[in-house]
Amino acid sequence: MVIVGLVFGSISTVDAQCTEAKIRECAGPVISSAPSKFDSASLNTFCPKIQTATSCMSRNRCYDSDDRVKEAWIGAREAFGYICGAGRQIFTAKATCMASQGVVDGITSCNRNGQQTIQQATTHEAICRWGNSMVTCIRNAVSSKCGSDAGRAAATFMAKYVAPGLSVHLPSCTIATPSKMLVSRSVTEVAEDTADIVLNAIDKLF
Repeated sequence: MVIVGLVFGSISTVDAQCTEAKIRECAGPVISSAPSKFDSASLNTFCPKIQTATSCMSRNRCYDSDDRVKEAWIGAREAFGYICGAGRQIFTAKATCMASQGVVDGITSCNRNGQQTIQQATTHEAICRWGNSMVTCIRNAVSSKCGSDAGRAAATFMAKYVAPGLSVHLPSCTIATPSKMLVSRSVTEVAEDTADIVLNAIDKLF
Protein backbone atom coordinates (compact mmCIF):
# COMPACT_ATOMS: atom_id res chain seq x y z
CA MET A 1 0.00 0.00 0.00
CA VAL A 2 1.32 3.45 -0.90
CA ILE A 3 0.83 6.10 1.77
CA VAL A 4 1.52 9.77 1.08
CA GLY A 5 4.04 11.14 3.55
CA LEU A 6 1.99 14.24 4.27
CA VAL A 7 -0.46 12.07 6.20
CA PHE A 8 2.18 11.98 8.89
CA GLY A 9 3.19 15.62 8.55
CA SER A 10 6.43 14.76 6.74
CA ILE A 11 7.58 15.95 3.33
CA SER A 12 7.48 13.51 0.43
CA THR A 13 9.18 14.72 -2.75
CA VAL A 14 7.29 13.34 -5.74
CA ASP A 15 8.21 14.05 -9.36
CA ALA A 16 5.56 13.55 -12.04
CA GLN A 17 8.06 11.70 -14.22
CA CYS A 18 8.47 9.06 -11.53
CA THR A 19 5.30 7.05 -12.02
CA GLU A 20 4.55 3.84 -10.16
CA ALA A 21 5.05 2.02 -13.45
CA LYS A 22 8.56 3.48 -13.71
CA ILE A 23 9.37 2.47 -10.14
CA ARG A 24 8.33 -1.10 -10.91
CA GLU A 25 10.27 -1.02 -14.18
CA CYS A 26 13.45 0.07 -12.41
CA ALA A 27 13.19 -2.02 -9.24
CA GLY A 28 11.55 -5.10 -10.75
CA PRO A 29 14.68 -6.80 -12.10
CA VAL A 30 16.27 -6.68 -8.63
CA ILE A 31 13.21 -7.61 -6.59
CA SER A 32 12.15 -10.48 -8.82
CA SER A 33 15.58 -12.02 -9.43
CA ALA A 34 17.04 -12.12 -5.91
CA PRO A 35 18.90 -15.44 -5.65
CA SER A 36 17.59 -18.14 -3.35
CA LYS A 37 21.16 -18.83 -2.25
CA PHE A 38 23.80 -16.12 -1.89
CA ASP A 39 26.81 -18.00 -3.25
CA SER A 40 29.53 -16.29 -5.29
CA ALA A 41 28.21 -17.39 -8.69
CA SER A 42 24.70 -16.13 -7.93
CA LEU A 43 25.94 -12.80 -6.60
CA ASN A 44 28.22 -12.26 -9.58
CA THR A 45 25.11 -12.36 -11.77
CA PHE A 46 22.77 -10.54 -9.41
CA CYS A 47 24.80 -7.67 -7.93
CA PRO A 48 25.28 -5.57 -11.12
CA LYS A 49 21.48 -5.29 -11.35
CA ILE A 50 21.47 -3.05 -8.25
CA GLN A 51 23.51 -0.33 -9.96
CA THR A 52 21.41 -0.66 -13.11
CA ALA A 53 18.23 -0.17 -11.07
CA THR A 54 19.73 2.75 -9.16
CA SER A 55 20.65 4.47 -12.43
CA CYS A 56 17.15 3.82 -13.76
CA MET A 57 15.62 5.44 -10.66
CA SER A 58 17.84 8.48 -11.03
CA ARG A 59 17.10 8.78 -14.75
CA ASN A 60 13.37 8.77 -14.02
CA ARG A 61 13.74 11.26 -11.15
CA CYS A 62 12.56 8.79 -8.51
CA TYR A 63 13.89 10.36 -5.33
CA ASP A 64 14.64 8.67 -2.01
CA SER A 65 12.29 11.13 -0.29
CA ASP A 66 9.31 9.77 -2.26
CA ASP A 67 7.37 7.41 0.02
CA ARG A 68 6.56 5.15 -2.94
CA VAL A 69 10.29 4.74 -3.59
CA LYS A 70 10.96 4.09 0.10
CA GLU A 71 8.49 1.21 0.10
CA ALA A 72 9.31 -0.28 -3.28
CA TRP A 73 13.06 0.23 -3.62
CA ILE A 74 15.24 1.83 -0.93
CA GLY A 75 15.06 -1.09 1.49
CA ALA A 76 15.89 -3.58 -1.25
CA ARG A 77 18.72 -1.37 -2.52
CA GLU A 78 20.30 -1.01 0.90
CA ALA A 79 19.84 -4.64 1.94
CA PHE A 80 21.05 -6.21 -1.29
CA GLY A 81 23.76 -3.57 -1.50
CA TYR A 82 24.96 -4.88 1.86
CA ILE A 83 24.97 -8.47 0.62
CA CYS A 84 26.89 -7.42 -2.49
CA GLY A 85 29.28 -5.22 -0.48
CA ALA A 86 30.23 -5.28 3.18
CA GLY A 87 28.29 -8.48 3.92
CA ARG A 88 29.35 -10.41 0.86
CA GLN A 89 32.13 -12.43 2.47
CA ILE A 90 30.00 -13.80 5.30
CA PHE A 91 26.98 -14.46 3.08
CA THR A 92 29.01 -16.41 0.52
CA ALA A 93 30.88 -18.31 3.23
CA LYS A 94 27.64 -19.29 4.96
CA ALA A 95 25.42 -19.61 1.87
CA THR A 96 24.86 -23.34 2.22
CA CYS A 97 24.18 -23.17 5.95
CA MET A 98 21.77 -20.24 5.63
CA ALA A 99 19.79 -22.16 3.02
CA SER A 100 19.66 -25.30 5.18
CA GLN A 101 16.47 -26.84 6.49
CA GLY A 102 17.43 -26.05 10.07
CA VAL A 103 17.56 -22.32 9.36
CA VAL A 104 14.38 -22.47 7.28
CA ASP A 105 12.59 -24.17 10.19
CA GLY A 106 13.80 -21.46 12.57
CA ILE A 107 12.61 -18.69 10.26
CA THR A 108 9.27 -20.44 9.85
CA SER A 109 8.89 -20.44 13.62
CA CYS A 110 9.72 -16.70 13.77
CA ASN A 111 7.16 -16.07 11.06
CA ARG A 112 4.44 -18.14 12.72
CA ASN A 113 4.93 -16.58 16.16
CA GLY A 114 5.25 -13.12 14.66
CA GLN A 115 1.94 -13.44 12.83
CA GLN A 116 0.20 -14.24 16.10
CA THR A 117 1.86 -11.31 17.86
CA ILE A 118 1.08 -8.70 15.21
CA GLN A 119 -2.56 -9.72 15.14
CA GLN A 120 -2.75 -8.98 18.87
CA ALA A 121 -1.02 -5.56 18.69
CA THR A 122 -3.14 -2.76 20.14
CA THR A 123 -0.76 0.22 19.86
CA HIS A 124 1.67 1.65 17.33
CA GLU A 125 4.46 1.15 19.87
CA ALA A 126 3.63 -2.56 20.01
CA ILE A 127 3.90 -2.79 16.23
CA CYS A 128 7.34 -1.17 16.34
CA ARG A 129 8.47 -3.59 19.04
CA TRP A 130 7.15 -6.45 16.90
CA GLY A 131 9.27 -5.32 13.94
CA ASN A 132 12.34 -5.28 16.15
CA SER A 133 11.53 -8.64 17.71
CA MET A 134 11.26 -10.22 14.26
CA VAL A 135 14.77 -9.03 13.38
CA THR A 136 16.06 -10.40 16.69
CA CYS A 137 14.29 -13.73 16.19
CA ILE A 138 15.84 -14.16 12.76
CA ARG A 139 19.27 -13.25 14.09
CA ASN A 140 18.95 -15.92 16.79
CA ALA A 141 17.60 -18.53 14.35
CA VAL A 142 20.54 -18.05 11.99
CA SER A 143 23.13 -17.74 14.78
CA SER A 144 22.08 -21.04 16.34
CA LYS A 145 22.82 -22.95 13.14
CA CYS A 146 25.42 -20.91 11.27
CA GLY A 147 27.27 -18.89 13.92
CA SER A 148 26.99 -15.40 15.36
CA ASP A 149 28.60 -13.67 12.38
CA ALA A 150 25.97 -15.11 10.05
CA GLY A 151 23.23 -14.16 12.52
CA ARG A 152 24.43 -10.57 12.64
CA ALA A 153 24.61 -10.46 8.85
CA ALA A 154 21.04 -11.76 8.51
CA ALA A 155 19.80 -9.22 11.07
CA THR A 156 21.63 -6.42 9.26
CA PHE A 157 19.99 -7.40 5.99
CA MET A 158 16.57 -7.45 7.65
CA ALA A 159 17.06 -4.08 9.33
CA LYS A 160 18.22 -2.44 6.11
CA TYR A 161 15.36 -3.96 4.11
CA VAL A 162 12.65 -3.08 6.60
CA ALA A 163 13.65 0.37 7.88
CA PRO A 164 12.78 2.61 4.87
CA GLY A 165 9.31 1.14 4.33
CA LEU A 166 8.65 1.05 8.06
CA SER A 167 9.46 4.75 8.29
CA VAL A 168 6.57 5.50 5.92
CA HIS A 169 4.01 3.95 8.25
CA LEU A 170 5.71 4.49 11.63
CA PRO A 171 7.96 7.52 11.12
CA SER A 172 9.29 7.56 14.71
CA CYS A 173 9.99 3.83 14.85
CA THR A 174 13.57 2.73 14.36
CA ILE A 175 14.88 -0.80 14.27
CA ALA A 176 16.29 -1.66 17.72
CA THR A 177 14.94 1.54 19.29
CA PRO A 178 11.15 1.61 19.56
CA SER A 179 9.86 5.06 20.42
CA LYS A 180 6.55 6.84 20.75
CA MET A 181 4.72 7.16 17.42
CA LEU A 182 2.51 10.08 16.47
CA VAL A 183 0.49 8.78 13.54
CA SER A 184 -3.09 9.25 12.48
CA ARG A 185 -3.79 5.82 10.99
CA SER A 186 -5.39 2.98 12.91
CA VAL A 187 -3.34 0.28 14.60
CA THR A 188 -4.88 -2.34 12.31
CA GLU A 189 -3.91 -0.46 9.14
CA VAL A 190 -0.34 0.14 10.32
CA ALA A 191 0.00 -3.47 11.50
CA GLU A 192 -1.05 -4.80 8.10
CA ASP A 193 1.40 -2.60 6.21
CA THR A 194 4.25 -3.25 8.65
CA ALA A 195 3.68 -7.00 8.46
CA ASP A 196 3.79 -6.85 4.66
CA ILE A 197 7.16 -5.06 4.76
CA VAL A 198 8.77 -7.41 7.28
CA LEU A 199 7.46 -10.61 5.72
CA ASN A 200 8.58 -9.44 2.26
CA ALA A 201 12.10 -8.97 3.64
CA ILE A 202 12.07 -12.48 5.11
CA ASP A 203 10.95 -13.87 1.76
CA LYS A 204 13.83 -12.17 -0.04
CA LEU A 205 16.47 -13.34 2.46
CA PHE A 206 15.30 -16.94 2.83
